Amino acid sequence: MVTSLHVRNLDERLVARLKRRASNNHRSVEAEHRAILADALGPDLDSDFEQRLADFRSRISDRRHTPSEVLQQMSRDEAR
Repeated sequence: MVTSLHVRNLDERLVARLKRRASNNHRSVEAEHRAILADALGPDLDSDFEQRLADFRSRISDRRHTPSEVLQQMSRDEAR
């Protein structure tokens, strides 16, 4: 599903920077805006990855784990 996003009350200087960036990247302002949002938000985790992560968690759920703060303290103690 494709949707629209309207951004209001933008500072004129910010809009000018967006236009310059779009021009430098040979894109429309709208395409540049989409690219900035996509870069800022990062990739979406796909369902396959989420399933593999859930499988991994279930496989190790019965194992004993050392809390990270304990490991950090042990590392500091060894460094002394």
